[in-house]
Amino acid sequence: MPEQLEEYYGSIPELLSDVLDEDTCWQLFSDVANFGTDIRITVKCGHRDHGELVPITVGEAHEALVHNDVVAVQLRYGYQGCSWCDTVMRYGDGYRIIRIKSTN
Repeated sequence: MPEQLEEYYGSIPELLSDVLDEDTCWQLFSDVANFGTDIRITVKCGHRDHGELVPITVGEAHEALVHNDVVAVQLRYGYQGCSWCDTVMRYGDGYRIIRIKSTN
């Protein structure tokens, strides 16, 4: 069945999920700001909100997430020849990350 899906849809991007502590979350945002290319940021302000692309920096997006001004932040960026999409949201005392990687 997976081979049939790949034939029909093409290559399905790799999806990863994890929970980050405060320091690791900060490091993620710092690394994206310093090493990512073509960075696009979408913020989700409410649970029913679909999110919108906004003109803010990676640092501002991190601060908004830390201070609970947004429900989630989605970072889309390039790094080492791949496209990445990281969605980060509060999760207990930490942050849940859903990461999708696709090759260009």
